[in-house]
Amino acid sequence: MRRSVIAAGLAFGLAFPSLSVAAEYQGRNVDGHRYRGSVSNNDYGVYNNVEIKFQGDRAYISLGSGARLILNLDEEEIVDPHAISAHDPRRGIQWEIDVVDLRGR
Repeated sequence: MRRSVIAAGLAFGLAFPSLSVAAEYQGRNVDGHRYRGSVSNNDYGVYNNVEIKFQGDRAYISLGSGARLILNLDEEEIVDPHAISAHDPRRGIQWEIDVVDLRGR
């Protein structure tokens, strides 16, 4: 019984690959690329010149100091690359991501 459930789940995933989660901008998958920009919130201010990498419903932010944030995107579909809303569940903080070079890819 358990094997048939696993096999059915695997078959469903292979039959509908477009249902997988990916960050997109203007219909293009933006996962895996490294972008430049800034992140900000009302408590910590603005961090400029950060590296941003999208992977599914997450954004990995590398700060100049070597610190890293892992943020959950509020929406996988990016409408405005200069106002991407994301949440840091570890710290309970809402961030806004501004990607400056997303349009060029």
